[in-house]
Amino acid sequence: GWLAGLQRTVYVSRRPRDAAVAIERFAEAVAAGGLVVLFAEGTSSDGSAVRPFRPSLLQALMAAAPVDASSRKTAVQAFTLRLQAADGRAADQPWIRDLYAYHGDAVLLPHLKRFLRLRGARLQVVFHPPVAPSAFADRRALAACLQRQVEWGLAHGTPAA
Repeated sequence: GWLAGLQRTVYVSRRPRDAAVAIERFAEAVAAGGLVVLFAEGTSSDGSAVRPFRPSLLQALMAAAPVDASSRKTAVQAFTLRLQAADGRAADQPWIRDLYAYHGDAVLLPHLKRFLRLRGARLQVVFHPPVAPSAFADRRALAACLQRQVEWGLAHGTPAA
């Protein structure tokens, strides 16, 4: 929690009544400029599949997008994190993925102790081509495009064309 706070983390709540606060904080971060990282699934998983993207936070990007679609002032670049191996074993089994990924009903302290005993992990980061939010009709269309890119990266490990 405190480490995430130092990084000015904006937490995404799945409760509709809390979403407005997160959207406002995210919009402020976008308006301030610089780089903003969004985990659009809004939750954690074992990483074996891409969970549905939550388009509500993308509204801040739509609002910040320039009128001129050729401008790169506000661009979104999706990336895929692919766990390839954990503790020297290929990440093709759920129990191997659970050694690395903190998700579901995992309890932090036992997970962290087990994680720190690992001999390491191998991750691949796949960066996808940037897109201009202004090129999309709405946040749902933007979210669908970004989700397709991440799904492609998870399946193939290379950026979608």
